[in-house]
Amino acid sequence: PTSGQFTLDIEGASNAMQLSILDPAGRVVYTDVLSGGTTKHTMGLSHLAAGLYHVQLIVGETSITEKLFVR
Repeated sequence: PTSGQFTLDIEGASNAMQLSILDPAGRVVYTDVLSGGTTKHTMGLSHLAAGLYHVQLIVGETSITEKLFVR
């Protein structure tokens, strides 16, 4: 759970990545493009309402989605 800052720790990605955070309705509330070789990315989420969100990371044709709880 987070109530402010969230840090994404990425290992082994050498290509550019698209990072998105989606709200419970599936709307994108945050998006960024990370350069290849990025190992950590910190974002402020204090503007988001409390609830369950999904963090989606797309690298090439691979997509990874994880849950994120904002309190």
